[in-house]
Amino acid sequence: MPVANWRSGRPVDPKRLAAFETSRGIIFPPAYKAIVALHDGACPEPDNVAFRDDRFSTGYDVIGIGQLYPFGENEDGGWTIDEANDQYRAVFPGLVFISECANGWSFALDYAPGKDEPPVVLVRFGIHDQGSVVEVAQSFEKLLAGVLEDDCRPATMPNLV
Repeated sequence: MPVANWRSGRPVDPKRLAAFETSRGIIFPPAYKAIVALHDGACPEPDNVAFRDDRFSTGYDVIGIGQLYPFGENEDGGWTIDEANDQYRAVFPGLVFISECANGWSFALDYAPGKDEPPVVLVRFGIHDQGSVVEVAQSFEKLLAGVLEDDCRPATMPNLV
């Protein structure tokens, strides 16, 4: 189910978006640019996505996408996209962090060499995860297309994005 609504957010200043791309040597996917053009710093509703995770007996887990890191000031007091990426750049080269979700984990775009479009990965921080990186979707567009209809965990494994 595609995202039906974006909670809060504002249009991004195109100059800030372009400056970030230049400073990181990347080009954001068109689907990501289209969203932040109107909803910078917003949270999608609904926002839960399923991803393959063999740590669970179901073979998958569900997590909310959370707030997209804004390019300007974060009105909620959290990090901006620059602050998030400055924090993790040395530890996770090639990843561009785009949102913070539950447990302090983050979604990122993986700009590893040899990929036409960066897949979306989940970076899990914590005492047991220690920065593990799990691919969640082949693209930002597919991540949004895979949002679950409600916040309930499906009884059976959904189609993973």
